[in-house]
Amino acid sequence: MTQSFTQNLQHIIFSTKSRDNLVNASWEKDLYSYIGGILKRIDCKLLTAGGIPDHIHLLTSINKNLTIPEVVRKIKSSSTNWVKKSIRNKGSFAWQNGYAAFSVSNSKVDQVQSYIKKQPYHHKKINFEEELKLFLNNYKIPYDKRYLKG
Repeated sequence: MTQSFTQNLQHIIFSTKSRDNLVNASWEKDLYSYIGGILKRIDCKLLTAGGIPDHIHLLTSINKNLTIPEVVRKIKSSSTNWVKKSIRNKGSFAWQNGYAAFSVSNSKVDQVQSYIKKQPYHHKKINFEEELKLFLNNYKIPYDKRYLKG
């Protein structure tokens, strides 16, 4: 084969520092748009974004030459700078250090996009920590409960 073919779809989730309610509905769409631009500049693609004030979900297609940690680091650092410069009274804005990333089959893209778009609805029933535990358990990823706290 003379060319490499890949598909790396990732459902990425991360929260605000201390899980504070820092993402405001009045500018969250601008944040997602900015994140889409970050991804485009590194030859990745944002398929869907959504969240609530204390965390966000991103469905992304990641370039075959980049690692997930590289992509998440770029998203977090660039979006933090954008928030601090563009949003009034957000000088203390920060993302939490960790993140979760789950591979997504092409056959599940519509389902994941729907889930991400309905974040406010889901979180009327469960909080972020409970949601994260469900994902970790579904993907059979071992975790230490101490590190799930904000």
